[in-house]
Amino acid sequence: MNYDQFIPLSRVLSDFDEVKTLLNKYGEVVIVLDDQPQYRITMIDRTENVTSGELLETNRKETSKGESVMEILNKIGKSTFIEHYYDFKFNRTAADELSEDFTMNSKRSRTSKARKIFRENLQIEALKIIMASKRLDQMTVDRAKEIYDKEMSQTV
Repeated sequence: MNYDQFIPLSRVLSDFDEVKTLLNKYGEVVIVLDDQPQYRITMIDRTENVTSGELLETNRKETSKGESVMEILNKIGKSTFIEHYYDFKFNRTAADELSEDFTMNSKRSRTSKARKIFRENLQIEALKIIMASKRLDQMTVDRAKEIYDKEMSQTV
């Protein structure tokens, strides 16, 4: 966490535009009260809505075991899912072939979860979530859009 993300409560109350600027830059800010971090404000991902005081995912599709696509993507890693999309889709990559510096157990888990998305035909929902993410780098989002466009053209 960057020191610039810390803001005194008095500034939050007097200049919320500054808070919004920091949120856009860092995704979260920490409110300081009596020289101690007290509260954290985070941005809501565009794939989520706030309705009636509850945080609801716009994407409600779940796996056969009740996990949301968002939960699974968070376990895989959105960038990892996009980087290895076609390998996961066509079962071309064994867990030990993932280039990322994960433990072997982590590689196996991520590979298994990614294949589950394809097995249960949830890849379009996963791509929508990734395309709407504000926290991913633009290159990953752009690649997700390319894959989405290709997938949609094949389903028509």
